[in-house]
Amino acid sequence: MSILSMGNRRPGLTTLLFSILVIAVVAPKPAEAISCTTLNNKSRYHQREGQRYFREKQFVKAEREFTDLLYYMRKGKKKATGLLRGCTFTSRERFYRDYSMAYTWRGVSRYFQAKFTSAIKDYRVAIRKNAKNDLAHYMLGITYMRTRNKSAAMEQYRILKNWNSKYAPKLYRIINP
Repeated sequence: MSILSMGNRRPGLTTLLFSILVIAVVAPKPAEAISCTTLNNKSRYHQREGQRYFREKQFVKAEREFTDLLYYMRKGKKKATGLLRGCTFTSRERFYRDYSMAYTWRGVSRYFQAKFTSAIKDYRVAIRKNAKNDLAHYMLGITYMRTRNKSAAMEQYRILKNWNSKYAPKLYRIINP
C-alpha cells in the first residue's frame, strides 16, 4: 500500500483527494488567499514556494516552506499586535484566517508524508485559530480515517454537515464507502 493510499479499495480515491486539495489549498479563491497586509515579502515567498512544491508533489520541501511561512507570520504577528488592536474586525479576522490556512497547508503536506500525528496537531491548531476552516475539518476527518478513528472522523463530518459545507458529502463518502 503506498503512502498516498487511503487504505480504501476504491481506485482513484487518492487522485481525487489530491485534486480536491490542489484546488482548495494551492489555488484559493481571492477571498481565501492570504492578505498582503499580513505578509511581508519573505512570507509571500515561502507561501508561493510551498504551493509550488505541493503542486509538484514534493511534500517534504512544501512542509519546510510552510513551516518557514508560519515562522514569518508569527514574527509579523508580534509586530502587528499593536496594529490589530486598532484595526477593524474584518482585518483581525482575516489575519487569523490566514494563520489558520498556513497551518492547514502544513498539515496537508505532513499528511502526504504519512506524518499523521503531526498533521492532526496542525489541523487542530488551524481550527483553534479559525473554527470555520472547513478544509481543516475535512482533512482532520480524512486523517482520522487513515488512523482508523472512525468516530472522530464522523464528528468532523457532523461539524461540516451543520455548516452545509461542500466537503461534507465528500468526507461522508470516504467514511462510508
